[in-house]
Amino acid sequence: MQICEKIGNAVVLAIFALPKPIACSLLTTYCKLLTENCQPQTASCKHCQLNMDFFSDLYRDISHALSPDLPKDLGDMDAHLDFILKKVVPYGEDLREEKFWLSKRWKEVRDDEGFHEAILHIFNAGGEYLLSLDGNVVKGSWKRLNQDNTLILEIAGKSELFDLRFLNPQFMILTKHGDQGRKGLRRYFCLMHEPATRAGGKELDWRNIMEKLFNIWRENSLSLWAWVLFLIFIGVILYLSVG
Repeated sequence: MQICEKIGNAVVLAIFALPKPIACSLLTTYCKLLTENCQPQTASCKHCQLNMDFFSDLYRDISHALSPDLPKDLGDMDAHLDFILKKVVPYGEDLREEKFWLSKRWKEVRDDEGFHEAILHIFNAGGEYLLSLDGNVVKGSWKRLNQDNTLILEIAGKSELFDLRFLNPQFMILTKHGDQGRKGLRRYFCLMHEPATRAGGKELDWRNIMEKLFNIWRENSLSLWAWVLFLIFIGVILYLSVG
């Protein structure tokens, strides 16, 4: 193995000793700089993307293996969200980060067995709100309440106030103000970016979607001992590759 490749692997290993969000950002920057500045390209340059994909997949697999599974006896989707949200909230965004939620097709997720409609919510810049029910679109409006993580949605002459509970590029989870559970109504409005609701050409059911939400915590919550095991594992791989 060439010395440049060894250095490249060492840099990648050092970067992945950091928390995942920072590691991914630094690794992307490192690969970009490496590719732009290596003339002619070395083997390390050519395989940088491969390194990034490999270590990222390895990190995900190890984090899943070392983190608890989602309990199987939580019950309905509201109960799942009660359990998951408190874990993933630290890794979410707020409504000020409009790039995460504007002009995207947000598909509504429900756990009702008899629910087969495709409901999309689209929040466009300028306050336009579109609600699509099986392709039939109704126009409304949205606005933020001051600087809070609160949305007021107006449609068909009706206004409703929703508080943001979690937001990232794939999920937008809201609760309607008031004690909806006491009224026998669902407490959460779970929206998912429509492309992420499919896998292998099939629509994910709500349980699989809850698993994906839970994985946000699993992939970001490795303990110190898990990091040590991860680094030892990577060190063994690099040692064997050199040998």
